Amino acid sequence: MATDVNFGQQQYFGFDPRMIPGCVLWLDGADPTYSTPPANNTIISTWFDKSGRANNATGYNNPNYISNAINTVGGISLTSSQHFRATPVSFLTSNSMTTFAVATTTATLPRSGSDQRLVSFSTNSATADWNNTASVIALFNQGGSSTIGTYRNAWIASNAIAQNTPFMAVSLYDGANGFVFFNGSAGSFTGTASSGNFNVGAYAIGNQAANTTEYWNGFVGEVITYNRNLSSNERQ
Repeated sequence: MATDVNFGQQQYFGFDPRMIPGCVLWLDGADPTYSTPPANNTIISTWFDKSGRANNATGYNNPNYISNAINTVGGISLTSSQHFRATPVSFLTSNSMTTFAVATTTATLPRSGSDQRLVSFSTNSATADWNNTASVIALFNQGGSSTIGTYRNAWIASNAIAQNTPFMAVSLYDGANGFVFFNGSAGSFTGTASSGNFNVGAYAIGNQAANTTEYWNGFVGEVITYNRNLSSNERQ
């Protein structure tokens, strides 16, 4: 039976990511327009943030909605140079964060050539996401690898992925260390020390926030970010 939860003027039925405190970004691939799900193959010019913070992302090069993208559920298709970017945003200035993503890559693995960015956070749209601790590659597939991982001024954690196989990956930073969880379990390369405050002013889905050519190829079902490290119970 669905649980009815009322927070101020917002009412939630069943589980809703906003029921967990600290939700600063919720991109729902099954409901990208935050209204009635669009028709199959609809171009998504704006992916609306459902967290309540209006951190909406602009679509570039005509990303489109697919009604059965991942396990018969709707999601966003990204091929070639299709991606989403958002700037300015201001929602992550603490030393901890948690990012969830449900996705599939259609790229041949191990990936040859450049990285595939799934979720990228940076201080601004002109600053790289990998060489400073204020930014973070929340989730990506590194070139030459068959993994999904997270990188914050150093390689932090990862787990193996397979082509055309849906997964849920989580990157978590608790103020002292960074971790990856994969389909509910700790990643095979579990974690590394990582500290300092984040200062996120831009983000991208399917590319680097600084707009490079490190495009994700595949489908994205959902991206959720919290501005704190979630407990095991909250994460599961």
